[in-house]
This record gives sequence, C-alpha cells and structure tokens, in this order.
Amino acid sequence: MTPESMAFGGRLIIGDKMKKELIKQRDVLITGGTGVCLFGLWSVIRIVMAFLMDSPEKMYYVESSATGAGRFVEGVVLIIVIMLVLAAHLYIGMSSRAAGYRPTKRRVPVVVTILFIVLCIFSMWSDLFEFDFNTKGYIAYIVTFGMDLTLIITLVSIVIAWFRIRWLQKHMTDRGYE
Repeated sequence: MTPESMAFGGRLIIGDKMKKELIKQRDVLITGGTGVCLFGLWSVIRIVMAFLMDSPEKMYYVESSATGAGRFVEGVVLIIVIMLVLAAHLYIGMSSRAAGYRPTKRRVPVVVTILFIVLCIFSMWSDLFEFDFNTKGYIAYIVTFGMDLTLIITLVSIVIAWFRIRWLQKHMTDRGYE
C-alpha cells in the first residue's frame, strides 16, 4: 500500500478492489460463454443420439414414415432443430464472451439467456416426469439431468456476472474510479 493511496482516505484502494472485481466478473463471462458453446455441441450430440437410439417409440415412428417423403421431412425437421439448438447456444456463448472482452450495454443477450434458462428448466421438469428407474437407460437420464443442471448453473452465473459488471461500471463511473 503506497502513501498516495492512503492520502485520499482509501479511495484508490476501493477503486482497485472494484477493478479487480470487474476483471473477475469479465472472466466469468468469458469462461461461462465458452462453456455454453461447448454445451451446444453436447446438445447436438445428444439430439442425434436420442434420434438414433433404438427406443420402441422411435422405431414405430420410423416404420410408420417409411416412405421417402416421410423420411425426408423427418431429416429436415431434425436438421432444423439441431441448427436452432446450436444457434441459441452459440449466440449466448459468443455474446457473453464478447461482453467479457469489451463492455456492452446491449440487453438482448441477457434477455435471451434468461429465456433460455426458463426453457431449460421446463425441459428438465418434463424429463423428470418421464424418468423411470426400470428402463435400461436410466444412467443416461441421470447424466443428462446433471449436464442440464450444470448448463442452468452456468447460464445463471453468466446473467449474474452481466448484472454485476453493469453495476460495477456504473458505480466506478459515478465515483470517478475509471
């Protein structure tokens, strides 16, 4: 601690703490954004694997749509779903990484992230009602539940970091620390 920082009643010390906290929250955005992008890849793999699994419901659906047009529509719908899931993850992940590297006042990524959290919670809730220990794939349900819970925790930490950064920037500017 330098005598200059003590001369202003600790004003520079508080400013340094706020700057350190700002750097920490930006690191949370960068790390969380990378995690959300990777969760997007995991979600695509999970969708493809769920589609290719040999569950009786899916086999009945595939047999009933054995015509060429039915399989074509089935493939197009699968590709659209995969693209939407991947696009949502990449948008949230890349937006949070960008906000971690440079400050932004855009609110759309925060709103999209909050809506995605709600969607993930509803998805987990519906999966809980389908869960059955008597099936062969109950371990896959447990792993999927753990991954979805981790995604929700990551998304919540991103939202908290976004709001914390805005609060810190506002207070640092108001108090003249920047």
